[in-house]
Amino acid sequence: MEKHNETSNKRSNQMGEEVSEENRRPEGSVVEKELEGGEGRDRGRKHRLPPIMTSFEFTKIIAERVRLLNKNAPPLVEIGDETDVYKIAEMEMKAKKIPIVVRRQLPDGTHEDWRACDLRLAGQFVL
Repeated sequence: MEKHNETSNKRSNQMGEEVSEENRRPEGSVVEKELEGGEGRDRGRKHRLPPIMTSFEFTKIIAERVRLLNKNAPPLVEIGDETDVYKIAEMEMKAKKIPIVVRRQLPDGTHEDWRACDLRLAGQFVL
C-alpha cells in the first residue's frame, strides 16, 4: 500500500464520489447566515440552513420530550394541574424551553446542530 505525502483537495460525498474544493459551496456564500439573538454558545454561530422547523423535526422533538416526561423528567414550564405529558411538551415547545438539539445532515457530509429553541415554528403548527 502506497502512502501519499501530499494531501488531496478532494473529498468524498455521501455517494462515494469525489468532490473537488472548487465545486463545494464557499464558506462565505450567500446562503450562510449568522444566528441572530441566540444565547450563550450559539450566539454568532453561522448556519447554512434556514432556522425553520420541519414537520418531521417537530414531531420527533415532541415525541422525544414526551418520552422524557414519561420517565419522570421535570417539566420546564409551570404546568398547574395539567397531567397530560403531550400537552406539557407542547407548552414547553411554545415557551421555547425544550432542551433538545436537532442535527441536520448536509449533502457535503457535514452537519449543523440546532437547539430546538432556536428553530422557528412554521405556520402549520398551531400550539
